[in-house]
Amino acid sequence: MSEHASYDTYIYIPPLPRTNLVSKNAGLETNPNLDTLRAIIRKVAKSRGGRVSNRYEDNAGAGHRVWTAIETPDFPRGVGINMSGDGTVLFQYDTLCGNESTAKEICAEVKQGYVVVQLLRALAKLGFRVETREQVSSSDGKSIIISARRYGGQNILATVDSSGSIDADFAGYRGQECLKDEAILNKNLKMNGVNMVTKIHRSKSGTRGAASWERGYGSKVR
Repeated sequence: MSEHASYDTYIYIPPLPRTNLVSKNAGLETNPNLDTLRAIIRKVAKSRGGRVSNRYEDNAGAGHRVWTAIETPDFPRGVGINMSGDGTVLFQYDTLCGNESTAKEICAEVKQGYVVVQLLRALAKLGFRVETREQVSSSDGKSIIISARRYGGQNILATVDSSGSIDADFAGYRGQECLKDEAILNKNLKMNGVNMVTKIHRSKSGTRGAASWERGYGSKVR
């Protein structure tokens, strides 16, 4: 069976259940996906020669406190990162503070970094072993290409582009196996904070085929 699916997605960190024994924010602060997001944010800031803070500034110089922020030499006023009540990750910055394309690049690098880590974890849960992982550059930015194989002979080749969208080919499947793996992979990604909304879904029967799987990935940028 061959399959093609296209999704709009966003990153979110769902709070864990709260109890009377912990503070009202503990459900969010103890979520392991939050640690992953923090690590990605620190990595992006370091790679750009910047730092992590808890505020960003608008064009008038007024500071705005946020959950965390990235300040870099090429966007010194900073990109703020907050979460809505349901854990949806939101990016905040003043478009008059400098080169807006730089701010968008910072947001995209956080998104891409997060989805790559969670995709690798989701593949591992399915029993896939990553054989290669490489970064390629194009006019559209940098993409991460991941090739993974499972003992039964199934292969997944996934590309995470600079905006965080995923394009993947499933190969070595028979019958409904491809659909089952896609459903499990979707579930694992959602558990790890990558939520998906279906745009296009097509399937084709065949005794042996490859499936193409696309993920559009993006957070609200404000």
